[in-house]
Amino acid sequence: MTRKKPSHYGLSKYRLRPTKETDVARPVVEWFRDMGWEVYQEVEGLNADIVAVLGRRIHIVECKRYLNFRVIRQAVHRLGFANWVSVAAPLKDYCSEAKIILEHYGIGCISVDGRWISEQLAPRINRRPLPAYVFRCLDDRQKTFCEAGSPGGASWSPFKRTCEMLRDIVELTPGIGLRAAIAAIKHHYANERSARTSLAHWIRLGKVRGIRAESGRDLKLYVDTGKIS
Repeated sequence: MTRKKPSHYGLSKYRLRPTKETDVARPVVEWFRDMGWEVYQEVEGLNADIVAVLGRRIHIVECKRYLNFRVIRQAVHRLGFANWVSVAAPLKDYCSEAKIILEHYGIGCISVDGRWISEQLAPRINRRPLPAYVFRCLDDRQKTFCEAGSPGGASWSPFKRTCEMLRDIVELTPGIGLRAAIAAIKHHYANERSARTSLAHWIRLGKVRGIRAESGRDLKLYVDTGKIS
């Protein structure tokens, strides 16, 4: 298994330290896309900033404003899932101590200065990742739903996917009962009973955007146009 060797990439070689993690992640996303990889951002289930996919090959990247033990620890937890795992941080933070730790675990280091990208340390290949689990966590919406490095809660999640499918069913059949609606969709819950209990709770609290309910033995669902994002 080979990996296309990356090259230096970018417009400016230096700028002030980024103020947000998205400033670090954005050029890394562009870099992978320019090399032909499909890039998924803020992947829930893996809790990964970036998951880059090329065929069956998987490269996970954790991005931080500082290259510290926290981001290295996050990268270590991803090692079993991907062919390659890297961290991305500003170039000025790359030091010999970090290199020793990263080399020990086989984690790569991508240096980011503005939009100038370079791979300071190549990751070691894992020939036995868990692609089936990774691909179950991926959704095309993760390519554009939010930027890698966004604050917690912004990512596309199985719950949001379930709510979207539920809203589609309600739009097609206004007044449908919750039980029938759940039976008609492919939800992320373990079974229909837990789906009904959880979704009824969140719908009553107004947390499922675009849906309102009328109480009864079985909740009747309608589109709430004032709460569609």
